[in-house]
This record gives sequence, C-alpha cells and structure tokens, in this order.
Amino acid sequence: MIPVAMLLLGVPAGRFCRTTRQALATLLAVFATILVVQTIIVTNASNDGVPLAYWLVQIASLAGGLLLLWVGIALRRRSPRRSPTSSHAEGQPSS
Repeated sequence: MIPVAMLLLGVPAGRFCRTTRQALATLLAVFATILVVQTIIVTNASNDGVPLAYWLVQIASLAGGLLLLWVGIALRRRSPRRSPTSSHAEGQPSS
C-alpha cells in the first residue's frame, strides 16, 4: 500500500501544495497513517513478527516518495506564476 501511495501522491503533493512544508507534511502524514495500519495487519498475519525486508521496502518507498515530492516542488517552482490582479489576467495590455 505504501509504495502505491508514494508513487501516486509524491509529484501531485509537491506540485499543488502551496508551500514545501505543507507538501512534506502531507506526504509524511499519509506515509505514517498507512504505515501504522499496514504494520498492524502484517504483524497480525505473521507468526514470526515483521521481517526485515518489510522495513527495507518501507524505507525505500519513503525515499522514492520524497524524491517524487522533490520533483513536484521543482515543477511548481518552474511553472509561471498567475496572479489574478495582473493586467494580462484582466485582458488589458500591459504598459
């Protein structure tokens, strides 16, 4: 569940959140919520506890999600800013 969530949310969170802090908080909140639920499910299903490979996959998923978040933030910074009060937005020529 976490790899899919990080893949789907990384770039959009970075691109559409207003600030970098908000984007990071959004991604980490989703990661933490899913991690808790998923770990409970895995622990209940396993007799031997949670294997090391599980934690390695979660760490790699978080790293991938943070990388995609960084890509989204870079896209947001490169996109042109649109101000609703600019003269071009109102259809008037600039002087």
